[in-house]
Amino acid sequence: MASPPCVLTLREKAPSYLHRDHVTARYLHGGSYASAASRTLFQWTNETANVWTTIVAFLIVNALYLTSRHSYGSNEPFTLLYLSAAIHLPFSICCSLFVGISEEARNLWRGLDIFFIFTCAVLRGSGIAWHVFSTRRWNLYMAALLLDWLFCLVRVMVRRRLRHIPRKQLVWDIAGICTGYTAPMMLATYREWKEH
Repeated sequence: MASPPCVLTLREKAPSYLHRDHVTARYLHGGSYASAASRTLFQWTNETANVWTTIVAFLIVNALYLTSRHSYGSNEPFTLLYLSAAIHLPFSICCSLFVGISEEARNLWRGLDIFFIFTCAVLRGSGIAWHVFSTRRWNLYMAALLLDWLFCLVRVMVRRRLRHIPRKQLVWDIAGICTGYTAPMMLATYREWKEH
């Protein structure tokens, strides 16, 4: 069976799962993976800016990693930070490219995007905390971060199966897991400020 054509439409004619606040036009829906990707990349849709800013971020992360990976004494934390972006960004790009194909495609790619947001927050947290905590405290911090990752992941994935998760709640869940890498940065900033 052929997929429905890939069309740009106004908010009123787009499927309700695509509706976003304050976005009134340029909703892309239907089509195949190839047609949705090419139209999102090369025509202006409501997801084009998301895709291109993420592609640019992906290129910058790779360029920074390749040019500076030997500049630090220990490469492991730097590699963890790099991997957190390099692993997650392709799934985020695909989520934006394929969101309009169907609700099933959106749910698949959004689920993968959320999984890698949570997983990569652990990688970022471990890479940043490496320089902030002693080895013993780093191990304890990682255990707490992994438990938080498991809790958030199970909670979000189970709720996604049962019902639609409001965007506001999802933002709070993601903010909670991202505390895993912002907390060590704030601690390091405080220590440096206190020393000077």
